Amino acid sequence: MTPVKAPFRYDPAMPLPEPPAADKLTPAEEQALAEYDDWRWHVEGNFPKDQAPEQGYVHIGTFVTWLLDFGFVDSDWVARAGAEQAVTAVAERRGTPGSLREVTGGRLVSEMLTPEGRAFTGAYYAPEYGYARDWRKVFGRRADRYDVPDAWDTYDRIAPLVDRRHEAWIAAGKPETHAAAGATGRAPAALPSQGPLRGALRLRRCSTGSGGDALSQPAPPRRRQHCTVW
Repeated sequence: MTPVKAPFRYDPAMPLPEPPAADKLTPAEEQALAEYDDWRWHVEGNFPKDQAPEQGYVHIGTFVTWLLDFGFVDSDWVARAGAEQAVTAVAERRGTPGSLREVTGGRLVSEMLTPEGRAFTGAYYAPEYGYARDWRKVFGRRADRYDVPDAWDTYDRIAPLVDRRHEAWIAAGKPETHAAAGATGRAPAALPSQGPLRGALRLRRCSTGSGGDALSQPAPPRRRQHCTVW
C-alpha cells in the first residue's frame, strides 16, 4: 500500500531558501551592468539656466573620446549602435567629442566598453576617485557652471592627465573599486586592453613628449611625432 503524503502547510516562520548561486552576480558581472554617467542626470538637476542642455554632455563625450583613442570602446557595440560614421568623424576630428551624444544616448554605460575599458572606467570615473576632480582641476569654475566648450582644445587639455591616471592605474596593478556612481542612479559630482578598434574604426595615435597619446586628425603640433596607424 502506497503511503499518503501529508499536505504541505505553509509556516511563516520557515526561513526562505537561499537563491541559487547562479542568480548572484559576481563583482565583474555587476560592473558589466554599470551605468557610469548620463547627461540627463546633469540637465535635470541643478543645471545653470543660461547653458544649453548639450553642455551637460561635454565632460562625458570628452571621456568617451579618450576611451575611443585607447581602443576601449567595444567595436561590436559600435556596430550594434550604428555608430560607425559618428565614431569615425570624431577619430578624424571632423566632429567634436560632443557629437557622440546622439549615438550614445548621452550615456556612458559598461556595455559600450571592452573589459579593460570597464575596469579602468569603474576605477577612475566615479566622482570620489578621479575624473570629476580632474575635470575641475583642469577647467576650474567653468566645470561647475557646465561652461567648458565642446571643442578639441578641451580634449587636448585634459587627455594628457587622463593618460597619466591610466598609467598610474596600470602601475598599481589595475585596482578595482565599487561600481561607479552612475550604477546607483545618482548624478556624479559636478564634476585612475582589449585590442584596437577594427575596420572603419582605425584611429591614429601619436606618442607625445610626456608619454601620452592622442587622436591626431589633425593632431596638435606637440602630438605629431612617432605616429602609427592601427
